[in-house]
Amino acid sequence: SSYSIAKHLNDNGIPSPMEHKKAKGIRYKTGFSTKAVAKWDTPAVNRILINEIYIGTLQQGKREKINYKLDKVVSKDKSDWIEIEDNHEAIIDPHDFEIVQKLLKCDIKAKTVGEKADLFSGLLFCKDCNAQMTKKVDKRGKTPTVYYICSSYNKGQDCSRHSIKQEELQRTVLEMIRHYIQYLGEYETVSEKIKEMEVSYELFQKIDKRQEYTKKSKAKFELLKSSLYQDLKEGIIAEEEFYDMREFYTNRIVESELILEKQSKEIARLYKKSLGNQNFLTDIKKYQNIGILERGLLVRLVDKIYVLENKKIEIQFNYDETIEILDKLSSYTSQTPEIREVV
Repeated sequence: SSYSIAKHLNDNGIPSPMEHKKAKGIRYKTGFSTKAVAKWDTPAVNRILINEIYIGTLQQGKREKINYKLDKVVSKDKSDWIEIEDNHEAIIDPHDFEIVQKLLKCDIKAKTVGEKADLFSGLLFCKDCNAQMTKKVDKRGKTPTVYYICSSYNKGQDCSRHSIKQEELQRTVLEMIRHYIQYLGEYETVSEKIKEMEVSYELFQKIDKRQEYTKKSKAKFELLKSSLYQDLKEGIIAEEEFYDMREFYTNRIVESELILEKQSKEIARLYKKSLGNQNFLTDIKKYQNIGILERGLLVRLVDKIYVLENKKIEIQFNYDETIEILDKLSSYTSQTPEIREVV
C-alpha cells in the first residue's frame, strides 16, 4: 500500500521531495502545510505513483486562475489538460504504470491504515451478475473459515450465493496461473521473431483489419451520395427524395468517419501496448515454478476472476490481448510475400 511505501521510505531515512529541495537549496512553493521536517506520507507517495510524467507524458494546464484579479487557483478537469504523449524518454514501463494504477484502485479496500488489502481485492467477480464478490468469515468452530459470496446476493438482490472458500479459490487460481505461464512460454519464439521484424505502425495498421469494413462502407455511401444528383436530373428520384437521401448518406459518411477515428485510436493503443509488452514473456518466465500466490503477481497477470455458481473459476488475464496481437503478427509473418501483398 502507499502507506507501507511511505513508512519504508521514512524508516530508511529517504528524504521526501520537500526535504530534497531544502537540502539542494532549491526554491519551492507549496500549498500544503509544512512541518520542521517534511516526511513521506500516503498523499505524497500517491502523487508520484499517478504522475504520468514518468512514462513520458507531459501534462500541462492542470490548474487555472478563476479571475486575473485574484490569486485563487482551481484544479481543472483532467479532460481539459494539455497532454503530449512520448514527449520525453520514459523511466517507468507503461505496463508497470498501468499495474500500479490498478493496484491503487484495488488497495483502497483495506479497512485500516497500514492494513494490507485482501489477496483478491478488486479482482473477484460474480460470473452471473458481474458484481464484486465480498469476503466473509465464519468464526464458528475451532478455525475460522474465510469465504467469498456475491455482493448482490449479500445485499438481498436478485442473484445466488456463488459461495467459494478462500482456501479452495487460492488453490484453483494458483493451478490456473501455473498452466497460463506454461502456455505463455510457447509464445517466446514467436515474440523474438516479431521483435526482429521491428513492426512499424503502418504495417500494424495493415495487419489489423478492423478498419477494412468501415472504409468500404464509407466508400459505398460516398458513391451513392455522388450519384444522387444524376438520379434527380434523370427523374429517377423526386426532389424531396433527393434531399432526404442526401442527408441520410451524409449522416452515414460522418458516422463512418467517427468510427474510423475510434478504430485508429484503438489500433494506436494496441500498437503501443505491443511495444510496451515486448519483454513480458521474459518477466513472466521467472514465475513458472510459483509455489504460493502473491498479490503483486496476481495483479500483474490477472484482470478479473469470475466465480460460477458451481464453484468453477474463469480467469481473464491481462495478457490475453497481447497474445491476440502476437497471433495476428505471427500469422502475417508466416505468409508468403505474394499473400502479404494481397493482405
